[in-house]
Amino acid sequence: MALAVGEVAGGGKYPEVSKMVKRFEERLQEDKGAKKQVERFEQLLNV
Repeated sequence: MALAVGEVAGGGKYPEVSKMVKRFEERLQEDKGAKKQVERFEQLLNV
């Protein structure tokens, strides 16, 4: 899946996408508003 995300995001390689995901996860721990939005989105997708 990470490679598909990299392709959609402009052709990023696996290590770049991995760093992006890690940073996003860290942001969600700090930014409660962003975390809440992701939770709502996950509910919409039934993830």
